[in-house]
Amino acid sequence: MRALLAAVAGAIALLGGCATPTPLPTPVAIKRTVDVAGTLATAGSCEINVAAEYTQLALARSTAARRLDAGRLSVDIASAIQRQADIARRELDRACRTGKLDEHERDEARAAITRLNRLLELNR
Repeated sequence: MRALLAAVAGAIALLGGCATPTPLPTPVAIKRTVDVAGTLATAGSCEINVAAEYTQLALARSTAARRLDAGRLSVDIASAIQRQADIARRELDRACRTGKLDEHERDEARAAITRLNRLLELNR
């Protein structure tokens, strides 16, 4: 009985090794880009209160750069997006410079992010 089970197990192992594996997709076959973002901000800190805005900003910059590289965005529009991104980054940095959230600075950053996202939407 043991010999029969060993023979069957051996045959299954040999047949499994003979199967042709399905090739993995190559990077050329992938047509979509997925951006993944996160934060290292400490819970309860000022930075956690603006982490979402920093993430939106990073993703917008990445999207603009990809579109520019693909020829789907003009240099002028990409430059305008980067200017708004620079404004937003400066305002976000100022929002936490004292360790306590400055909501006015955060709102200024949000306005700049809205403007750059609008530019991205209008120039798909």
